[in-house]
Amino acid sequence: MNVDHFRKYIVRDSLKAAKWWSPAVENIILGTGLVESNLENLIQIGCGVARGIYQIEPRSYADVLTYIKRDPDKVSNILTSCSMTSLPEDVNAVIWNLRYATLITRMFYYRVPEALPKSDDAIGLTQYYIQHYNCGGKATIERDLPIFKQVCENKEW
Repeated sequence: MNVDHFRKYIVRDSLKAAKWWSPAVENIILGTGLVESNLENLIQIGCGVARGIYQIEPRSYADVLTYIKRDPDKVSNILTSCSMTSLPEDVNAVIWNLRYATLITRMFYYRVPEALPKSDDAIGLTQYYIQHYNCGGKATIERDLPIFKQVCENKEW
């Protein structure tokens, strides 16, 4: 997938439509997709259960969905941004609806009380991702920092 197109037409457009965009949010979301699946894998490789380019696990999805449903404004923003009439209960929706997957991933980070690092802070964004999205996973600073550096530099891929 063309990373620049994904940034502009999926990540940025869906976040702006939901009124949740900022440069830092865009960078953490794009970096998450690149680290988790390289924007290629729609299901977890091997025997895992994660789904979509952000590799969202069913249990985590159900938890985030419960969180979202507590706030009618969040529900409305997601439904409007994704041209949907209801929130899907099935995690597989994050496979085929990239805008929805992006906003669900935004909600993972939205729940974190700690502020996002600045949009150009590759080390901070990498650490934030590891601590709040991939805690207990295979993420490492050494492996993931180069990806977040490139995301922060906003270079053409």
